Amino acid sequence: MNHEHPSVPAQAPRFPLSKATIWVVNLAFTPIAGAVMYRAWKGDMPEAAAYAKRVSNLSFLLLLFVVAPVYVALGRV
Repeated sequence: MNHEHPSVPAQAPRFPLSKATIWVVNLAFTPIAGAVMYRAWKGDMPEAAAYAKRVSNLSFLLLLFVVAPVYVALGRV
């Protein structure tokens, strides 16, 4: 008796980039990178799209409330 398993289609990866890479890209190119990743992934990889959107929002807030005040305090503006 032959017990072959039916072929299971390969699943798409949940995240096309590592989570660390998503953070680095969002920190470097906020908020454009998050929007681009979200639009590119929302149909095929909704979990990755939601993560990219969340990281983009957090990195923008980090830029706005941490980096910008330090930049102003150092007299760079």
